[in-house]
Amino acid sequence: MDFNWHWPDGSTIDAPAPSTYIFDCETNGLLDTLDEVHSLVMRDPSSGFTISATSNDYNSDDATIITDWSVEEALHALMNADVIIGHNIIKFDIPALQKVFPWFQPKGLIIDTLVCSRLIWSDIADHDLKQVRKGYPRQAGRLSLPEGLGLPPRGAEG
Repeated sequence: MDFNWHWPDGSTIDAPAPSTYIFDCETNGLLDTLDEVHSLVMRDPSSGFTISATSNDYNSDDATIITDWSVEEALHALMNADVIIGHNIIKFDIPALQKVFPWFQPKGLIIDTLVCSRLIWSDIADHDLKQVRKGYPRQAGRLSLPEGLGLPPRGAEG
C-alpha cells in the first residue's frame, strides 16, 4: 500500500500524511442486511485532496481526486487518522465498515455531524411540530415534498 500523495504525473508530494478526514461510505443495504461496501470517499480538508475508493472502474480528470486506492487501502488511512468526521457515522458508517471489515477500528477522535446537529438544534422536533400546525408539510410523517411546495401530489400530475 502506498499512502503517499501523488500528482497526476505520478510524482510524490513530499508532505506528511493527513490526520483529518471527512468521509462517507456507500453500501449495498442497511446494517442488518449489508455485506458489501461499494465506495468510501474521504476528503482531507487541509490539503483539499479527495480519495474516492471503489472496486468499480472509476477515474477523474480532477487532479485533487485520487481514484487508485482500494476501499481497504482507504480504510487503513481512515483508521489511523487523528480525526474522522461524517454524518451518522456512529450509528451507520463505522458499524457498516466494521461489519464488512472487522479489523477496522478507528484510532482517532470521531465527530458525528448528526450528533452535533442534534446538540445545536435540540428543539428541532418543536420546530417541526410548529411547521405541521401551520400546514407545512401537508402530510406530516410522509415524504410530502411536492405537496409541501404547493405542487400536485405524486401520481396526480394528470
